[in-house]
Amino acid sequence: MSTAAKVGAFFLLALALTGILIWNIEDLKLGRKLGKTVSMQFDDVAGLKEKADVRVAGVLVGRVARIRLVGGRAVVDVELEKDVDLHQGASADIATLGMLGENYIELIPGSPSAPKLPDGTILKGREGVSLDSVSRLARDIEVDLRDVTGNLTKSLGGQRGQERIEAVVDNMVKLSQSLRQLIDTNRAGIDATTNNFREFSSNLSRLSASISMTTVQKRSAQESVITRIEKSPWLFATFASVWNFWTIGFTCPGLQYMTSRIRYMGPPQA
Repeated sequence: MSTAAKVGAFFLLALALTGILIWNIEDLKLGRKLGKTVSMQFDDVAGLKEKADVRVAGVLVGRVARIRLVGGRAVVDVELEKDVDLHQGASADIATLGMLGENYIELIPGSPSAPKLPDGTILKGREGVSLDSVSRLARDIEVDLRDVTGNLTKSLGGQRGQERIEAVVDNMVKLSQSLRQLIDTNRAGIDATTNNFREFSSNLSRLSASISMTTVQKRSAQESVITRIEKSPWLFATFASVWNFWTIGFTCPGLQYMTSRIRYMGPPQA
């Protein structure tokens, strides 16, 4: 191979590598169908740039095409893939890739069961937490802490503040001593109350066991009486008659009926 051919091959290889590098940096992809444009409205888009990513659940689905100012608010036009459907309740957030990564738009397409959004709908966007907002919050906290420490210094500083602290400590010591004396003085009563409570708990347990045993005995007696009534035809007929007596009532026809029934049955046979 001649020298000229080698030089040409080298330049072709260099151009190919340069093209691949540019391709990877710009994240260019063939075959991506970006045919749907959606507008989103934000109060603040600081840090968001054109050609920034638009993602759904972390998956790249589009790019930021244009950022413009409308009525004092930022309107962002994004190009999405054709197969991305937006439904009622869809929204957008400005997020950050990592702590120091670039901003992108995280799109929430809404519930698939909800109706689709009509064309031309402007989505409501929400700003993410930026480093600037965190810094402002930290500065506000620092100012508040300085105010608190300054007020504490004014209240507790100097001879008067030292006297106040000593008075508070003395009061706490006196309170502790008074509580200890109160407990020591009434220890006998406290012990008696504790013993009474334990005895009450023990009696309550025994009472509960007695009630349970009585219930079981009552149930057993009822079953025994029912068994005896069922085994004796005369007792069963008498019990049925008494039940009819209560059912019919205390009327004269009812009493006559009960009398005739008793006469008819007669005394039990030995």
